[in-house]
Amino acid sequence: EEINLSNGVIYVMKKVDVPLDKRLLTKQIEGEKNDRYFNFPRARMFYRDRKDLSGLFFQDVMVQNPGAAKPIITYSAKDFLSTTYKVYWRAVNDIQANVFKQNLFIYGSSEVIDDITTPVEKIASFENINVELNYYEDVYLGEFTLDKARDIGYIMLQGDNTTTNNNNSLTLDYLKFVPVLKLNIP
Repeated sequence: EEINLSNGVIYVMKKVDVPLDKRLLTKQIEGEKNDRYFNFPRARMFYRDRKDLSGLFFQDVMVQNPGAAKPIITYSAKDFLSTTYKVYWRAVNDIQANVFKQNLFIYGSSEVIDDITTPVEKIASFENINVELNYYEDVYLGEFTLDKARDIGYIMLQGDNTTTNNNNSLTLDYLKFVPVLKLNIP
């Protein structure tokens, strides 16, 4: 049924079939939209406007010379569906002269006990991965599976376990969660 209004049209439908590949969409979390940070002073975190090799502008976050081991930046995301997700990041190391390592942990939530934030309900963890010099492509981290739809309340990007500056840096343009379609083939 079509209903004309002064500012548009409303269509009333009995059924709408939306294919699975149109419902399971890639989720992207921007690096500069972090929730919290730990183990370093705020003055060491830089929100940057950058240009990639093809001239496209992007924004990211970089923690440089944090002065402590395992600096942490956290994120959260809503409305994950129950499926397997392939995880990628784009982490651009374009101002340091050396490669550094960082890793990613995914938890359902966090809780604060005696002023210490602790992650709860581990969903996935990914190994330390080199952040190469001037590499602007997505890096595959691995995958995880959710058995039910949910929010993910505590995504933790962590620097290397060293106090040596330039080796404990962090950077992130974005995290990408790509759903894997599970097709039932008879």
